[in-house]
Amino acid sequence: MTKQKSSYKDFYNDYNKGLSRSVLFFYGEENFLMKWACDTVISKEVTDEERAFGLVELPGDECTIDQIIQTAMTSTMFGNKRIVLIKDFKPLYSAPDRNAQKFIEDKLLAFAENRSEDYIVIFTLDSMHQANMTALAKKFAAIKQSGYEFPRLERGELRAFIRKRINDAGKYIDDRTLDELIEISGYYLKESRYTLSEFENDLIKLTNAAEDKIGSDLAWDVMVGEGEKYVFTLIDSIMGRDVKKAMTIVQNILSDDEYASMRIISLLTSQFEMMFDSKKFEQRRMSLKDMARELGVNEYRFQRAFNTARSFSEEYLRKALLELYEIDKKIKMGDIDKDVALETFVLSR
Repeated sequence: MTKQKSSYKDFYNDYNKGLSRSVLFFYGEENFLMKWACDTVISKEVTDEERAFGLVELPGDECTIDQIIQTAMTSTMFGNKRIVLIKDFKPLYSAPDRNAQKFIEDKLLAFAENRSEDYIVIFTLDSMHQANMTALAKKFAAIKQSGYEFPRLERGELRAFIRKRINDAGKYIDDRTLDELIEISGYYLKESRYTLSEFENDLIKLTNAAEDKIGSDLAWDVMVGEGEKYVFTLIDSIMGRDVKKAMTIVQNILSDDEYASMRIISLLTSQFEMMFDSKKFEQRRMSLKDMARELGVNEYRFQRAFNTARSFSEEYLRKALLELYEIDKKIKMGDIDKDVALETFVLSR
C-alpha cells in the first residue's frame, strides 16, 4: 500500500486549502489525532446549533454502503452541509464474501472519488484494526486527498505537543527533562501501546502535581505506572532486607486485590530478569543505552534496575530468579497457594 499521507499536517493543509475530498478515510496508530481531525472538520462545517440535524454518526458494524451514501445525499433541514461519521466500517477490517466485497468496493471507491459541496463523509478505523486492514481499506487509503494515515508523532512534533500543554498549564520544563519524559513514557518503544491519549492524561497529572518547574523526579513518579512504582518500592525493600516494609506492601496490595499475587510475581520476575541481564551486560562494558536497546526496554526503567543490581552479586540475582521461576511453576501445578508463595519469597530474602 502506498502511503498517500503520513502526517496530521498533510490533512490539515489539504483541508484548509480546500484540496481534500468529500469522502475521507482516517487510519493509523494515533486515535487521538484521528479524533482531532474529525473535530476539526465538524467545528468548521457545522455550528453547535446545526449539529442535531447536520451531523450523523452511523454504526460501522451495522450500516451498509448504500445507507452511508443515502445518508450523505439526503439534504439537511436548513440546507447546510451534512457531516457523516462512520467508525470502524466492518468491510475495512473484516472482509465479507467475495461477491459482497466486490459490490462494496465498487460503490465505496467510486463514491470516494467524488467532491461535493453538500456533504463530508469521514470513515475512521481504530488503531487496533490497523494490522487487519482489508484490500478494500488499502485501496481506499491510497486515494489521493481522501486517505490520511495518522501514525505516531515524530520526535520534534511530540516535543511540541508536550511543551504546548505544559506551557498552557503555566508550568516549565527544560529540554533535558522533556527528552527524559519521552523516554520514560516508552512512546517510541517497539510494540508500545502508549499513545497520545495516555500521554495527554499523564501530562495533566504532571502539570497538576508540579508547583512551577517539572523536574526529573516528578516526571518519573508520574509517568511510571502505579503497578511498576509499587514493584520498584517492593524490590527496594526486598533488596534492602527491610522485610517488614516489604511484607506491609504485599499485604496492602493483597487486601485491595485478592488476585494481585500473580501480577506481583510476574512484575518481580521481569525486574529480576532485567537486573540479572544488567550484570551480564556490565561485563561486556556496554553503555546503558546499548544495554537497554539490546533488551528492547526503556532506558530509564533499565537504569533503575541496573543501579539496584550493582549492590548484589550475579549469583544472588540468579538464585532469586530461579526461585521465582520455581514459584510460578508450583502455582500453576497447584502445589502451592499463590499468596503463600509470594510471601515466602519476600520472607526468604
